[in-house]
Amino acid sequence: MRVSVLPLYKRINKGIIYIPMKTLALFSDPKLHDHSPDIPLDESTFKRLHAMARGQIWDAGKYKEKDGDIIERHANGQEGIRFRPTPATETSAAMEKLIETWNQSLQERWTPPAVALAAFNLDFLCIHPFRDGNGRVSRLTLLLQSYHAGMAVGRYISLERLIEQNNGRGTAARWKRTES
Repeated sequence: MRVSVLPLYKRINKGIIYIPMKTLALFSDPKLHDHSPDIPLDESTFKRLHAMARGQIWDAGKYKEKDGDIIERHANGQEGIRFRPTPATETSAAMEKLIETWNQSLQERWTPPAVALAAFNLDFLCIHPFRDGNGRVSRLTLLLQSYHAGMAVGRYISLERLIEQNNGRGTAARWKRTES
């Protein structure tokens, strides 16, 4: 898999992740490392990140309006429901609760920040608040949350590259969680 800054309509290969150049520039900007505590983690931030990651797409920055199952397609052509995300009508409330729990965990330190990061990311992906682009937003949010938790990992490593290199393992773990 590779990252592409091509317009979405020029993306043909399924192995390309489309992230607009301005989004990549924002997260590679050294100022982000210093000013990330000033960027609140709230619903408007998620929607802004989604709008930046989706570019000029019609639903950029908007929560999903319709329910949709995550479908698994097998090599033999069979399909099945992998999991059912949070219904569209419950998405905003689920996101509010998730963000509230994150902020509470940072203030009260009742779990190690790295565990809170992983749990938040998994829950975000299971809520699946956007029609498309949830993985991209989760990776951008993970970087921002790392800074909020006092871990300036983005200065030294590329979280995007680590996730890309281990993509299959993370997907398998997420699916396993939704089966139980």
